Amino acid sequence: VLPRRPTRLHPRPDGQRVLGKSVRSERWRYAEWGDPDENELYDLRQDPHEWTNLADDPKFAQQVRRMRKLLHGGWEKAQPPKRRRSSNPTDARRDS
Repeated sequence: VLPRRPTRLHPRPDGQRVLGKSVRSERWRYAEWGDPDENELYDLRQDPHEWTNLADDPKFAQQVRRMRKLLHGGWEKAQPPKRRRSSNPTDARRDS
């Protein structure tokens, strides 16, 4: 899983701006716009330019659930462990 994109404000058709969040894997990108029902799912292998939102297609309901779970907390567990800093000054120079 790749790090999620930074959140940003997204204008809705009614003019209201909402905070969007998204998460992606090598194949999928999932986004929510202020409400879990205002969501997007893209298959980046088949649709790299994100033209076709698959979130409402019943064939992809399970993938939407997986990505939603990842967005709401699971992504933190998927990140690589943080490296411990050594107290040895020569090791600290290598980390810089």
